Amino acid sequence: VRTIVARNNPYLRIMSFPLYHSEGFGALNYMEYVEIVRNRRLKYEYISSLEPRCRFCYLQPYDACASLEVQQTTNVVEFAQMCSGKRVWKPQGTAVIEIDISSLEQEIIDELFRSYLRMPNLIQLYSCEPGRPAFTIEGNMQLEVIEVSPMFEWQISYEPFTIIYNPALRQYPPLQQCKYCAFEHNTRCGVTWPALAYTTLEEILQNCMGKPRIVFTEVVTVTQEQFTELCSRALYLQMCFNITNTDYTSISCPMLRAVAPCQPGQQVWTIVGNSQLQSIVINTLVKFSVEEKIMIVRENPLIPNNELVILKEICKDCEVDYESMCRDITVLPTFEEFLQKCSGQKVISLPGIEVNYSFTEIQINQLFREAVEVVMCLNLRATAIQNLVFPKLIRWQSCKTGKSAITVIDNPFLVNITFPSCKNNLCIESGTISGNPLLSPGFSQNIPVWCSNCELIPYVPACGLGEQSYTVQQLMTACAEKTIITANEGSVIVIKSTEVTQAELNAFCANVIYMQACIQITNSMYTSLRCPYLQKLVPCQPGRPAFEIINNPYLTIVEIPTTVVIPVNENVIIIDRNAQLSPVIVQQLQQVCPMCQIENDFSTCSELEAIGDVATFVEKCAGQPIITFKFGVEQQLVMTEEQITKLFVNAVEVQMCLVVRMSSIRQLVFPKLMQWTSCAKGT
Repeated sequence: VRTIVARNNPYLRIMSFPLYHSEGFGALNYMEYVEIVRNRRLKYEYISSLEPRCRFCYLQPYDACASLEVQQTTNVVEFAQMCSGKRVWKPQGTAVIEIDISSLEQEIIDELFRSYLRMPNLIQLYSCEPGRPAFTIEGNMQLEVIEVSPMFEWQISYEPFTIIYNPALRQYPPLQQCKYCAFEHNTRCGVTWPALAYTTLEEILQNCMGKPRIVFTEVVTVTQEQFTELCSRALYLQMCFNITNTDYTSISCPMLRAVAPCQPGQQVWTIVGNSQLQSIVINTLVKFSVEEKIMIVRENPLIPNNELVILKEICKDCEVDYESMCRDITVLPTFEEFLQKCSGQKVISLPGIEVNYSFTEIQINQLFREAVEVVMCLNLRATAIQNLVFPKLIRWQSCKTGKSAITVIDNPFLVNITFPSCKNNLCIESGTISGNPLLSPGFSQNIPVWCSNCELIPYVPACGLGEQSYTVQQLMTACAEKTIITANEGSVIVIKSTEVTQAELNAFCANVIYMQACIQITNSMYTSLRCPYLQKLVPCQPGRPAFEIINNPYLTIVEIPTTVVIPVNENVIIIDRNAQLSPVIVQQLQQVCPMCQIENDFSTCSELEAIGDVATFVEKCAGQPIITFKFGVEQQLVMTEEQITKLFVNAVEVQMCLVVRMSSIRQLVFPKLMQWTSCAKGT
């Protein structure tokens, strides 16, 4: 806390503090934490007398020009009177001060700068803001001398002077050492004063080729050669170029320090519809007023993507459009038409439209390989995509308010999503990323880099149940209609037909595309098992079958896509003794897993009614793998040895009551029989 504060007191003239002169009392003269600053009329002697006896004090003699306020410079005559002869002129804080001294008499200017425009002690000179010279000296017919110190530091004072059309000037600083100085001795290309400026394009073309500063207040249309001569060496440019439907092949303004349009609200460059234009190069550090949109660039099909990105970075609010055949699509085309029209385009814009196509990895990466700007709501659910790459994307906007720009949900094989060209967290407007079990752990750290409004929901195994304990019924309920089913680390999912109904199991499998489980359907009344969207099947443990389907007499359908991916050289599917499972289905399953134990046990002799004629029965059922009668049917048949041998030659499973009594049969042989059950209890 300051003990005394004396600040900004324009009428304060005297500050007097008592002093002890007696020997031995000198220590009493010390003061602490005193602040005395910016008191215009307080003499320096009062401050200097306090300095040796004031600890932790802030004491500053007043220098009116070392901390100028804007209002102190509005009257240039008063400013000249105040700052004449002062060594330092600086604004207060971050204020920008611009002073027009052209109305001052030579005598006052001489007083300011010590005769002529002499600043013999000036070593450093800084502009009020980047892109504007500290001194603009133009149209002074009598000016003969501009002088600065021989020690002037050009390497840090790199924007000190613009000196235009001062025909009497005979002595001036070594401007060749200056990075951004503009000097014209006898021409008027950079003059801003209307009375002196060139008024026709012919005058500009005749006098201003290669000049560092060019000012013209009308829109001009010139040839590429003329433009190059005007712009290739320009540092400061106040013009408007209309480059529309031309044969230009390149546009280059590599040295520009600052630009302004010919009139407020106009563009410095209007570059539209140039079919041969291949390159636009503008200094990326060019300065301009934030209110101005200095360029329009569109419909130039040969401009490289990276150059358009640079132009957009130079002027973020300017209209810089990427050439595209896929702009502003309002009616969703067919998938094939969409891919043909939009793949490889720089702009993909579908305002108001949600895109739900089923992309392959190749298709979607081809679609976005050149995309810089995207407007759409893309939904990627339950795909086989592993890597999702948007190599050149710098802006993705949602198709409509409240919708995620990109939604990536339940993609079992997805390991990575990358936006390598995104440079800030506004790159992606919004997104939802959920339920992707293989997505790399580091991905969550990358999201805030390119999206501040993206929701990431990590995948939870066991259909969201996680590591908690659960029953089979709870698991079936949680996994119904899910697309990804995996177990917690260290545990397994085993589903048995004795524990769940057919309807529950089919709901479990209805939408699954990735499943890590063991399903056992044995001796059941099931008629179907349907997993129509399964893309990858992994058993609950290595060495165990994922599907074990045995002895289901009513099973007629097992639906698994032939494209499903399974572990190599593992017996992941066992199909056996399912009498009504057709050979077509069995053959399809064998294609899925040629190494698996999949038997064709389809039989025309299962669940038979009573048959009265032995010959008809033998003819119908001879060689069938399964011969069964409906439960409770007692079939009394008298057969010869030949008929019995023929009937049971391939029989694997039999359900009947066969009576062999007082016959002449010598041998009863059932070479493949594995199971024979009675036709009825107690029989």
